[in-house]
Amino acid sequence: MKTCINTVYLGPVAFDKKQLIIIKKPISVYIILLEVSNYTGIGIDDMKSIIRKHEIVKARCIAISLIIKYLPILTLKKVGNIFKRDHSTVIYNHRLAEDLMVGERGFKTTYKAIEAQLISKYDISKAPKFQLI
Repeated sequence: MKTCINTVYLGPVAFDKKQLIIIKKPISVYIILLEVSNYTGIGIDDMKSIIRKHEIVKARCIAISLIIKYLPILTLKKVGNIFKRDHSTVIYNHRLAEDLMVGERGFKTTYKAIEAQLISKYDISKAPKFQLI
C-alpha cells in the first residue's frame, strides 16, 4: 500500500482521505487480459498463443470482445497484433463471442462476471475513446 499526501493507493483503486471519494484507475489492454486470466485460470501467454483448445479459445474471445468494447481507440489490426492474429480473425472472434453469448449459458455468465469485475474495479469512462493524430 502506497500513500501520497492524502491519497491511499490500494491496487487498482485509490482512496482520497479528504474528499472521501474512490479514484479508479483507467482500463487498459493488460488489465482486461489480467482479469480474464484471473477469472478463467488461463494464462495471458496461452490466450496470445496459437493453441486452439476450447477453453483457451473462449477466454481469447472474451478478451477480444472486451477490448473492442471498452478500448475503441484500438484498431482491429492493433488488437490482432496483441494476439498475434489477423484483423479478420479478431472480427471472427468478436462475432463468435456474440454467438456464444446467445447459445451458451455458461459463456454468457462468465462474460458478464468478468465485465462486472472490470466495471467495479476500473474506471471505464476514462478509457480513450478516440485516437489522436
